[in-house]
Amino acid sequence: MSASTSGIPTIKNGLKAKWFAAPLPTYKEDVQLYYGTNVAMFKSGSAEQKLAAWLYLKDLTSIENTAYFSMKTGYMPEV
Repeated sequence: MSASTSGIPTIKNGLKAKWFAAPLPTYKEDVQLYYGTNVAMFKSGSAEQKLAAWLYLKDLTSIENTAYFSMKTGYMPEV
């Protein structure tokens, strides 16, 4: 079975057996397609909008917030 890390809480609650998570196997290159939550900031906008977007992303991606998001969703934190 392969699934996103966001499914770990559901998998954990539904299984009685021991289980583990492992990276997908590769052949010649590490080219798996990983999914996850994506965040982007556009380069258009006024200087004030860009600053606001940067401050928002800085807060959103703080250690405290990424840890909270990971605990609530099951997604692995980005490093």
